[in-house]
Amino acid sequence: MPRRAAAPSSKEVRRTFTVFAVRASRAATAVDEYLTSTFCGIVTCDRAKMYWRVGRIQWCWAHLKRDFQGLIDRGD
Repeated sequence: MPRRAAAPSSKEVRRTFTVFAVRASRAATAVDEYLTSTFCGIVTCDRAKMYWRVGRIQWCWAHLKRDFQGLIDRGD
């Protein structure tokens, strides 16, 4: 499991960036190519199992919205 980042200090510069990767494979090795063992950020993704090994994930809001709409449309 990735280690958590230490609290920021006044001497430290933090950068936020976004990476979009489109791969033919949904294998876990595709994630490993981008995220090293020292990664301590948050990955926004669909709920594919290949991301579960990443320490912190945020489910994609578009996928969640579609799920909620599906529940509304079902009428249960």
